[in-house]
Amino acid sequence: MDRAYREEGNQSARPTAVSYNSVVNAWAKCRDNQDSAIRAMDILDRMETLYQKGDSGVKPDIFSYTSVIDAFAKQGTEEAAQKAQELLGMIESRYEETKDADIKPNVRTYTSVINAISRSKERPQKAEALLDRIEDENKQIDVVCYNALLNAWGWSSETDKAQRAHKIFQRMVELHASGVNTNAKPDLISLNSLLNACAFTDNRDKDASSAALDIAISTYEMCSAGEYGTLNHLTYGTMLMIFNKLLPRNDLRTDLMKNICYQCCQSGNLSGFVVTQLIRGLPTKDLKDVFGKAVVIDKMKKVRIDKRRVPKEW
Repeated sequence: MDRAYREEGNQSARPTAVSYNSVVNAWAKCRDNQDSAIRAMDILDRMETLYQKGDSGVKPDIFSYTSVIDAFAKQGTEEAAQKAQELLGMIESRYEETKDADIKPNVRTYTSVINAISRSKERPQKAEALLDRIEDENKQIDVVCYNALLNAWGWSSETDKAQRAHKIFQRMVELHASGVNTNAKPDLISLNSLLNACAFTDNRDKDASSAALDIAISTYEMCSAGEYGTLNHLTYGTMLMIFNKLLPRNDLRTDLMKNICYQCCQSGNLSGFVVTQLIRGLPTKDLKDVFGKAVVIDKMKKVRIDKRRVPKEW
C-alpha cells in the first residue's frame, strides 16, 4: 500500500494513521518474531518522518506509541524494558511541550510500560515507582495496571517479593473499599498473581518463606467467599504448590492440602495442575482417602489418578 502510493502515485492506496497503526499493532501482537519490536519501531519512525514532512494523515497518536511499547513488552528482556521506558519519557516530554491531546499517555500506556518491566523479571522497583507517580497525579488506575505491578514483583527474583506484592494487593483493597478508586478492586487475576509470588518465594530464606506462607493463607481465606472473583483451578493448584514448597512433609501440610483438595473438588475445579500438586505432596494413603479407586500405582510404583474414575462433578 505504501509503495503503491509513494512510488506509483496511487491515491486510493494512500496509507493513513489507522492503516499504519494496524500494522504496528500486528507486530506488537507477534510473539514468535524477535524482530517484532524493531519492526514496530521502524513503522513508528516512518510515521513521524512523514508527519514532519507535512503528511498530517499519518500523525502518530498515543495508540501508535502504546502499540510499540507493547511490542517491547513482548520481548521480555531488560533492554526492551529500558527502551519502553525511554519511549514513555519521550512521549511525556513531547506532551508537556505541546499539550497535544492525541499523544497524551493514558493508563493503558503506563500499563504497557509496567508490563515491559514485569516481563524482564528485573527491577520491579521501577515499575512500582512509575505506578506511584501516576497515582500521585490522580490518574484513575485500573485493576489491569495494578495486576501488571503484582506480576512485576511476582516474576522477579527479589527475596521479599511476596511481601511487596501483598502490600500492592492491600492497597488495591483499601482504595476500592474507601471509594477513592473503585477501579482498583482486586480480581481473580490479582489473587492468583499474589499467590504466584508466594509460591515462587525462595524457600531457602526461612523468614521470607514464613511470611509468604502466612500471606497466602490469610489472602486465600479472605478471598474464598468470592468477593474478588470465583476461585479457579489455578488458585487451588497454586495454594497446593505453596504448601509443597514452603512446608515440610508433616501432618499439618497433609491436612492443609486435603482441605484445599476438598474445596477444589466441591467447586468442580479439579485439573491436571491440581492433581500434579496433590500427587507431589500427599502420601499415597491420603490420596486414596480422597480419590479412592481412582488412585493407580503402576509397575514402576508411579502414582497417578485415573480421571475416568473421578466423579464428573469434580
